[in-house]
Amino acid sequence: MQSLQSCRRCKVVDVVRDVADGPLGLRERQKRARRAALVDAAHLLVARDGLDAVTVEAICAEAGVSPRTFFNYFESKDDAVLGMEPLALDPDLAETFAAGGPTGDLASDLEALARSVLVVPVMTRDRLAAAAELARRDPRLSARLLAWMERYRVQVDALLRRRIAGDTGAPDDTSHTSETDATGRTRFAASSTTDDDGGGAAAAAGSTTGTEAAHDALVEIAGMTLMVLVRSALTRWEMSGARGEVGDHLGAARADLRLLLGGT
Repeated sequence: MQSLQSCRRCKVVDVVRDVADGPLGLRERQKRARRAALVDAAHLLVARDGLDAVTVEAICAEAGVSPRTFFNYFESKDDAVLGMEPLALDPDLAETFAAGGPTGDLASDLEALARSVLVVPVMTRDRLAAAAELARRDPRLSARLLAWMERYRVQVDALLRRRIAGDTGAPDDTSHTSETDATGRTRFAASSTTDDDGGGAAAAAGSTTGTEAAHDALVEIAGMTLMVLVRSALTRWEMSGARGEVGDHLGAARADLRLLLGGT
């Protein structure tokens, strides 16, 4: 029994060793190692036995941690399979970004925003691929994954809307009523007004709609740019052998994006 327990503890020790060269302190490395060990255990057991047959206790036994520790990291076994982590968005930086900072240049500020969420990741490319494959097999996991991704999107989308509204002088969202379109995206429609001149009202409405469409397009482009920067930096970090900070690769990721768009 002692030998088995020691073997299980090695799972966490091995993951700690994997991130030992990163920028995190020992305590944070240990926390991330436990999370990674739980994700790996969940992947192994669910792939072998199926989601319904796997229990939290079995995942903990495989990872070498207690059930009490499990719930410090995940709400459920589904979340462990998907490796769900909270969006690490620094609130002070988020407010600075929304207000037009830290530099005033949107591209540079998106890079700063990306840097703030790029810590040494537990969900490496291999783990993400394993989670996606398990989600593909199980409708419950797939629905949970989509809901998780939507929460991320809504949080980032709201921040980008605040920033771009300030940059473009577009009306803020408090002067609009929210609507949800068929894709689940939040849109904003101007509050209705009355005007004796029907043609003038129609023209004004058309102008407002055009402005909002342009605003939506900028938000969409900014969101995609942020996603590309994060994904490219993560890919470069993994290709480097997962050494150092992920954010160190953002400059190269931004250069890749400029090259792709024909910039200098």
